[in-house]
Amino acid sequence: MLDIKLNRREFLKMIQIVDNAIVDDKSNSTKTGTYVEVLDDKIVLKGMSDGLFIKAELACEVIEKGEFIIRHKLMEEFLKQLDSEIIEIKEIDNKINIISGQSSSEFSIYQYEKMYEPKVGEVAMSINFDRNKLLDDINNVKFAADIQLGNKTNCIRFEKENAIKLIATDQRRLVYLERKIEEDDGESLSISIPLRSINSLSKIMNQLDDEVINFKSDGARVLFKFKDVEVISKLNESAYPMYKPLMDKINNCDKKATINIKDFTSVLKRIYVFVKDNKDKKDVALLTFKSNSLEILGKTDLAESSENLPIIYDGGDLSIGLNVKFLLDYLQTSQESEFVEIYLSNELNPIFIKDNSKHTVYLVAPTKM
Repeated sequence: MLDIKLNRREFLKMIQIVDNAIVDDKSNSTKTGTYVEVLDDKIVLKGMSDGLFIKAELACEVIEKGEFIIRHKLMEEFLKQLDSEIIEIKEIDNKINIISGQSSSEFSIYQYEKMYEPKVGEVAMSINFDRNKLLDDINNVKFAADIQLGNKTNCIRFEKENAIKLIATDQRRLVYLERKIEEDDGESLSISIPLRSINSLSKIMNQLDDEVINFKSDGARVLFKFKDVEVISKLNESAYPMYKPLMDKINNCDKKATINIKDFTSVLKRIYVFVKDNKDKKDVALLTFKSNSLEILGKTDLAESSENLPIIYDGGDLSIGLNVKFLLDYLQTSQESEFVEIYLSNELNPIFIKDNSKHTVYLVAPTKM
């Protein structure tokens, strides 16, 4: 019967990491539970649902090997309440006992079939990423992805062609990030990673201290490999929107505004108070660009607010309706920078916002006023 001793905090952290792959399914305990397998010198935890698989390993003292499936949430809450650094996990009479000092608690285990473990093919592109840079890049684009499950844009587009490119869109806005590769092998790749997998990956990167993450993809799945954790995701196979013709429209822009990010953000937050409940044009304000000034007008049926902001502006006067929340979403990823540049053409074409320090371009479609 299974019997191990291990570090409580590290075990709790691994449970929380694997939890990112699990959805609550009361009809199937293998989807709701965590699969646990004890090998010669380590414990392996696995979770899988909806095309996302996460595996975490932890070294431990193994007295007797074994395997089981358990409801992870209950065990997680219990482990948080313990004080002991080292705990013993032991199977007794078909139950899992957690022994800590004078405390002993038992948990029911569930019938299971050995969990299928997806693999990424041997012929796969492999790239090593700096964890902090990859996490920043993901956070700088994922806010623009479509949150509606099942939509073809409910994902992050990942492309490699002389550079690493991340793209996200909900078809009303689009963010494009490009980062150069120090050593390019000449291979190219274009895949769409589901937003749920991206969100889980972001959480895990915040939980772990690994400096380098290995990325692999065979075109059907993608693997993010840490020292003791693997995240494998199916890809979104829907055709991704043709975004390059939209990005090329920046070349048609004949107007440019340079705006202080801190001041712009403060003004937009005040305007947002007025437009967020506007039934006719929800979240939309009228922005009027003039010589070295920007006027922003936001209103509801009951009130309105007008703000003026000094800017550096080159081009003719232009009034354009824009979604204030969309603007704030991007500016909140650029708080370390001092200025953004906005490129415009007319009230019908999208605007482009650039933050050169973040290697991003943000496209927002206008709203007819």
